[in-house]
Amino acid sequence: MSPIVLAVIQGGVGFAIGAGTNDLAIRWIFHAVFAKKKRQIASAVQRVVSDELMTPEKVARRLVSPQSTAALQKAVEGYIADVCARDLPSMDAMAAASGQRTLVVATLDTVIEAAVEELGNRLSLPSAIRAFTDPFGKATAKLIAAVARQIPIGRLDRFAKPEVRSLLASRLVAECSTFVQSRTAEIMNETHIWDVIHDSIVSYDEEKMESVTRSIANRELRGVTLWGGLIGFGVGFFGSLLVHALHL
Repeated sequence: MSPIVLAVIQGGVGFAIGAGTNDLAIRWIFHAVFAKKKRQIASAVQRVVSDELMTPEKVARRLVSPQSTAALQKAVEGYIADVCARDLPSMDAMAAASGQRTLVVATLDTVIEAAVEELGNRLSLPSAIRAFTDPFGKATAKLIAAVARQIPIGRLDRFAKPEVRSLLASRLVAECSTFVQSRTAEIMNETHIWDVIHDSIVSYDEEKMESVTRSIANRELRGVTLWGGLIGFGVGFFGSLLVHALHL
């Protein structure tokens, strides 16, 4: 057999061995190393993300940025408009549907009693007259509350005009921004939000991880396999020629 042909054959064998070895090494990294070190990898990634990439300060800044505030303002305005466009039943009907009738009754009674009491205070009636009228005022407040609970509310946009809704949305967004700035770190701490990263990595399948990595770095990984094959081909080809030369 011609020395060149033999060298090409041995080079081909070397190429197959080199490429196959590198490909097996890549698969071994995912199926052996990743599977065995999954928890350590998850903990390391979690620490990097929580301590450096997405600290509470960075998250808070993004949440209260002008773009986020504008998006929240639009969403709140849309939600308020949707609520105001609904044909709402009476408070008694809504309370019965939610199973909170007792709470609604007590709340509305308290609000109207407070309003009646404030009205009495503003009238500045003498104490003797107040002592006589107060019981009647409380009884009247309960009667008003009972009647009010039975009246269908209807569409709120009869009372809340677009300007009012926009003002309400702006106020809610401002309060939310203040809350986010002051409480983000506490909320992230108490909810252990970064455990999601750890748990997700731990439960992630090795084959899926390999597939995702190959889809992202396919060119580079194919290059590793190809270089292994080329090195194997070079070793086989030139090694065969060298052996032939030494036998001459």
